[in-house]
Amino acid sequence: MSAVTSFMGAKSNEFIGIEFNSGNLRLCLLKVQPVRKEVFALIEKSVQGLKEEEILNFIRKALAKFNLKSPKVIFIIPSEQVITKNIELPSKDPKEISDIVNLQASRHTPYGREEIAIDYINIGLTNKSYTKILLVIVNRDVVRKNFDILKKCGLEPEKITFASETITKAYVRYLKLEKEQVPVCTIHIDTAFSICNISLRDNLLFVRSIPIGIQHLTVEKERQQERFIQEIKQSLEMYKNENIDSLPSRIIITGAISEIKDMALLVNNTFKIPTDNVFYQNTFSFSEEALSSCESSKLSSFLGVISAAVSIDESKINLVPEEAKIRRRFEDRSREMIKTGALFLCIFIISCLWLLLKIYTKNTFMTQIDKKFEEIHKNAEVIEKDYQRVRIIRNNFSHRGHSIEVLGEFYKLLPDNIKITEVRFDKQKSFSFKGTAESMTDIFNFVEDLNKSNVFKESRTPFTSKRKEKDRDVTDFQIVTSFTQEAIEE
Repeated sequence: MSAVTSFMGAKSNEFIGIEFNSGNLRLCLLKVQPVRKEVFALIEKSVQGLKEEEILNFIRKALAKFNLKSPKVIFIIPSEQVITKNIELPSKDPKEISDIVNLQASRHTPYGREEIAIDYINIGLTNKSYTKILLVIVNRDVVRKNFDILKKCGLEPEKITFASETITKAYVRYLKLEKEQVPVCTIHIDTAFSICNISLRDNLLFVRSIPIGIQHLTVEKERQQERFIQEIKQSLEMYKNENIDSLPSRIIITGAISEIKDMALLVNNTFKIPTDNVFYQNTFSFSEEALSSCESSKLSSFLGVISAAVSIDESKINLVPEEAKIRRRFEDRSREMIKTGALFLCIFIISCLWLLLKIYTKNTFMTQIDKKFEEIHKNAEVIEKDYQRVRIIRNNFSHRGHSIEVLGEFYKLLPDNIKITEVRFDKQKSFSFKGTAESMTDIFNFVEDLNKSNVFKESRTPFTSKRKEKDRDVTDFQIVTSFTQEAIEE
């Protein structure tokens, strides 16, 4: 069974209230339903004279059958074991008040500072510079002994408080006392003791233990009732002398009162203050089994453990041993560090996954591009081959008839007195011809006309030779020239 809550700090819907009172162990198991809090089990066991191991075994067996998962645990110290003092402190700063309480707490008890556990309730300001508090003191050995027992059961309490505060918190809510403008007195009757609590709304103002319980009030009834009335009177006088607030305008008698229902009328007639019996069995929600356990306990009250489980989050007093608080703070910080580390790890993993996804997406995209490029490249190779064929064909077609055009231009420029005997073309667009002219002048003029033409260029005469032909002089020659395709196209 987990001690308090789950590792990641999830809220629990199961609560356990535990109390050692008058030699009895009391357990309250409460479950938060969607619309209400329900007490589903109440357990009481006399542990007077039992060894620690026997108590541990009983608690383990009692809780095992309920299959609790992550309950919140609150341990209640009976109010008769607690010393309370109403004091005023010359400060209104919470830090200063806490320091003063730690320094001066031992003055209000016969124990040394190291022997007590303390806490306080801030009642409010008395003037501009003073704060009134209810100081709560308990013997550290009482706290530690029972704390260690519960810890060995795996039930480390989240809080250790006392019954007066939790009863006040619970009744303010369930009896709708939030708007009360004057204090209310709640008298809780238990087995061997009764507690007089005076509160204003949800703030506990005054606590006094009365050494008379239901086991006394049901024996020698008249004498014990008279003693009881005197104890209430003394409590009200002590409260008045403390000058805490105005006197109560209402008295509530609760706890184990099924056998003394006439007590409210007696108190009302004595103090002339409106007094009511409040049966806690009618105040909270119970399962059938829990209600049966509650009604069968005539000489004991489960109100302390029930109110503690109900108001665990509202109670201010926490008497958990200091070493346990330090360890819990360390565990909380460790848990926060682990949660932070886990968060960073999650962010890192998500970032890595995102990066891997990006890489995978890009790789997939590149693979698709490569496949597409390969297809396009194959098509391009086919087109390139077709283009080469077209270019060759086009080139062939472009040169078709070129020699005829060149010869046409050549004969257009050829003088009548020159006779051509040989004509040659080559692949380098060169054109050469041989012939016979009547004079060298005619040859040179012809070469000059060729150079002036837009078709021919670089015309020259590499060879000339004179000879006799039928009693006249003639000159044999060779002319070499070149031509351009662009000139012909123009």
